[in-house]
Amino acid sequence: VIKNMRNENVKSVKTLSLGIILLGLLILISCSENDMTQSNSIDKDSIEISESSNAKTSNSPIKQNETNVILERISNAIKGGYSYEGDLFMNMIVTYGEYTQELPLNMKGDVSPNGNDFSGIVDMTGDGTALINVRIVSDKIYLNTNGSVVWEEIPEGQKIISPPGLTTTVIENLLAPEYVGTTIKNDQDAGYITGAVSPSYLGDFVDILKDSNGNVGVDIYIDPITSHIISLTLTGSVKAGPQVQSPTGEDVYIEVNLSLDASNFGKAVSVGIPQLPPKPSEIQSSQPPVMIIDQNKDYSAKIFMYGGGVMVIDLLEKKAPITVNNFVHLAEKEFYNGVTFHRVIPGFMAQTGDPTGTGSGGPGYEFQNEFHVDARHDSEGVVSMANAGIQNGKATNGSQFFITYEAASRLDGLNEDDSKKDCTVSGTSCHSVFGKVTQGMDVLRGLAVPSQGMTPDVIDKILIYSE
Repeated sequence: VIKNMRNENVKSVKTLSLGIILLGLLILISCSENDMTQSNSIDKDSIEISESSNAKTSNSPIKQNETNVILERISNAIKGGYSYEGDLFMNMIVTYGEYTQELPLNMKGDVSPNGNDFSGIVDMTGDGTALINVRIVSDKIYLNTNGSVVWEEIPEGQKIISPPGLTTTVIENLLAPEYVGTTIKNDQDAGYITGAVSPSYLGDFVDILKDSNGNVGVDIYIDPITSHIISLTLTGSVKAGPQVQSPTGEDVYIEVNLSLDASNFGKAVSVGIPQLPPKPSEIQSSQPPVMIIDQNKDYSAKIFMYGGGVMVIDLLEKKAPITVNNFVHLAEKEFYNGVTFHRVIPGFMAQTGDPTGTGSGGPGYEFQNEFHVDARHDSEGVVSMANAGIQNGKATNGSQFFITYEAASRLDGLNEDDSKKDCTVSGTSCHSVFGKVTQGMDVLRGLAVPSQGMTPDVIDKILIYSE
């Protein structure tokens, strides 16, 4: 029995992909208590950390002045902007008790000449099976799963880690910086600076580090002529913040391993805003539509998918006139334009019609169920209304609907003997069938599965036909 098909909150890829990139996860790993205690600080024999100062250097005034001059040059180079290829690797090892797990991430891409915009790809597994494309343009973030035609803009205020974001954050919040001298790094001469940083500053784009306690060591290598950062590493262990809790109540520690290598400085890079699908409608109504269809006509619909693909639906205007009328009304108002198939369960059904993409949205009103003995969930391609069951004695149909991949008679509002189900009984599924797919089942079967980390497919438009 399927309960609350409309209101079940299934995360869209926007949340899933971003959650993965932000590493906003509590995954637990093991190390000994002694190991955790000993690693919860950087080597204070080499660097003394001052919580009250972000520019403390060696006791030597000459050395301190030299360090400050070099840091100023680095800051000016970052502010002026420069293009390069960035290869960022991050692995967070989260520990408590005897459990351990690694959270890896590898990001490769190009930074634009302004030093802020970025285009690249994130590999979550290291084997190329979980790739996410990323673009950052004027602080706006766009994501899509590799192979998908659909790009999504991430809500304002949310951030992800990236080469330019990392370098700026580290330089602006560097503790106890000290210029060590020149060395060789990545087969070239390099100036070498050591220091430390509180990883809590990285919490804006790595959720698991928010409000963490401790500092990690920083090694910075720069081109001695241009002051461009050619390599940056952060290593150390910190205690997780209060929002990261283990099931046993034990303290959680995070071992931070993060590196960035930059190359091919000055390359031609242009990062543009990707083409985006239409945005869902914000139209809301307090009442269901008046009857606008002519039941003497034969109605059909075509669902045009963003990026290609069409599904043709024969609408059952005589068997479900109220439901078909609602669908026609919303389609003609362009309510479905830009709406995703937010819930796709292969072998069962694909659900859409929610402008919020969460499973809880609708048109602002609800209307009655409508059942017919000859309109059942008896095959693939059946088009039916999603709902949240009977609430306060009333049906909860709105705008969301689903299309079956196979027969699902348990969803009928009628029993096998054609008698009505008692839809008021908790857990009883009663869904109004109002159409059947006549063409395009291949498009339906090819829909992305958001629960598997895929970017959900988007409806471009729905057109209504009558004759």
